[in-house]
Amino acid sequence: MATDLHRGADCAAIPAPISRTALDALHAKLSAVEGGWLGGGGGVGESEQLGDGCEGKTNPSGVHRGAIDDYCRLLRRICDGIDGGGKARRQTPLVNAGYAARVAVVTFVLERWIKTIATHVKPNGAINVVVLGCGMDVLGIWTKHLLQQKAKDAAHRVKVYEFDAWDNCMLKRRALLNAGLLKESISHETDGSVSTNAEGPFRAILRGCIALDAEHPGNQSEDDYFLSALDLRCTTDDGHQSILTEAMQNLGLDFSRPTIVLSELVLAYLGLDGANATLRSIADVFLGSNEHSMFVCFEPVFPCECEANEPSGEQRNNTSGIMSVEESYARDYGRQFLEKLQRGNSKQAGSGDTVGDSLTWFHPLGSNLRTVERRLEQCGFALFDLVCTSLGVAAANVTGVRRSSGMPCFLRAKEPFDEHAALALKLNCYGVVCVFAGRSVPETNMEWMDNICPWSSENKGARLVHIHHISSSKEDMQVRDIYGKIYAHLYEEYPAIRKVVKSALEFDLCSNDSKDGNSSAIRNRFQEKGGEFWVAADPTDDSKVAGCIGVKLRKKRETAGESEETASSTIVEYEIQRLAVDDDCRGKGVGRRLLRVAEKFALRREATRKAEGTSVQVKLWTVTPQCLVAANKLYESAGYAKEGTFQAGTLVMIRSCKSYHI
Repeated sequence: MATDLHRGADCAAIPAPISRTALDALHAKLSAVEGGWLGGGGGVGESEQLGDGCEGKTNPSGVHRGAIDDYCRLLRRICDGIDGGGKARRQTPLVNAGYAARVAVVTFVLERWIKTIATHVKPNGAINVVVLGCGMDVLGIWTKHLLQQKAKDAAHRVKVYEFDAWDNCMLKRRALLNAGLLKESISHETDGSVSTNAEGPFRAILRGCIALDAEHPGNQSEDDYFLSALDLRCTTDDGHQSILTEAMQNLGLDFSRPTIVLSELVLAYLGLDGANATLRSIADVFLGSNEHSMFVCFEPVFPCECEANEPSGEQRNNTSGIMSVEESYARDYGRQFLEKLQRGNSKQAGSGDTVGDSLTWFHPLGSNLRTVERRLEQCGFALFDLVCTSLGVAAANVTGVRRSSGMPCFLRAKEPFDEHAALALKLNCYGVVCVFAGRSVPETNMEWMDNICPWSSENKGARLVHIHHISSSKEDMQVRDIYGKIYAHLYEEYPAIRKVVKSALEFDLCSNDSKDGNSSAIRNRFQEKGGEFWVAADPTDDSKVAGCIGVKLRKKRETAGESEETASSTIVEYEIQRLAVDDDCRGKGVGRRLLRVAEKFALRREATRKAEGTSVQVKLWTVTPQCLVAANKLYESAGYAKEGTFQAGTLVMIRSCKSYHI
């Protein structure tokens, strides 16, 4: 039986400024399309051919760019379905560029996920696409087109579940039907299961079959589209989860099927409690039910009004008290964002309330990317399955992929544009989060994650590096060679470094006991200590080792729960060792990717060993000479907190730690 819904003050009517953003976003996206930012000459024509390398559906190299063009055409069709649509309101070049980046990233992730599922997962029921705060966008409808283009097996099917405020749903219903994009299976006038009443946290609005064109008229026997009004600010009676789970159960969604949940500028409008409840529902139910499921969200990331006087971590470490340009812009942008919403709210309510009084329901996902990660972890997401970056970084990576695939003018202005610095700062005020189901990412090569999120490796060069377990005496010798020479420049100033390297080569990295060339003595030694060892292949020569890293189990201790209701807990500690990158490959992100592989190994190992009803804390330690400035900066930027220093002979050693809860 469904849990009773909590219907407190938080479930009041959704503020008008939120509802209006849906139509505004549609017009802004169309304006970006008309401005040529997505690589075409507007992208909405029916049969343009590539002329100068920037328009149409085909290009000289034969690359088919129809997916993006079809998305743009669907946007125009749904706009036309809203009382004739009319001409989209033209935005400023800066606004066009920002919306183009947003569209570029979200469509890229969705397209790559659909392609991966269609190619590698055997059809056994429908693929689920859940869009929260769907607005007037066509992402859900577009997935059917993608599946038809990508799937090798016609048995693949998609079911689209979209949710938004009641006003937006009613407007979208009219637009879809007027545009001929849906064949309705429930009569809105006669069937009581479709409500014209805006009261209540959940109302079914529309269901039917997606009808893309004459070839796919939507005449299948089973519905594949469901549109519902849902107030995600409402929670179950215990306040722990959103009513999203119950809504999906009522609609018959099969959680065991591959599911992608898309949230585009939604969580920030739910209030802190509503957003956290929604995140917990996604982490517990959607990602926990199928190994190929995924959660994607695009949300504002900047200090909210209540944090305006709170110093950030960067400020606390900055003794001068001067904010960076990026932080200052983010704070100003956040205030302007709220003031814009406030103006719309005041017009609606006829009041002059302050931003803090009337917009308590607005809360960014975090003040920066680190706070976003911490919040997601608190809501039940595993950080080792999470990729979090700024919209600027994600858009840059997507642009590189698109342009190298035959779309040379993708995210390149066709209109006069000279606000590049402002655009870069603006894009950094938004975060892109992709979370994968735990078992979907291979331990070492992580093709699944890197294919869908090419920015998961911060550096383009790092993505070309193949990381694998060290496996031969030849690789043992190359590791010894790299480790023996990378610190040579420090020997004269720090003689003790020579002793540290010599000790490592005599013990951990010794290869004398290797009995055959097809096994690694180094790996055997690390495995004996409950760990593992990897090498990174040089991107220009797979037979050459570009870097290495190892991890060892330090200790493991268990604590019993104080009562039957209190879960027992385990603390497991690992140590990162022998991280080294060849001089020719430095500055390309290889070290960071090696570090991520070692972290994932420890976390996945403990996750698979974790007993039901228990909690596990995994601590990853590093011990590094203070004089190795670059290494210590890498660990700090990767989230390792300095725990202290100690003296080892003449060397000052820094001990750092990074903790995860499973």
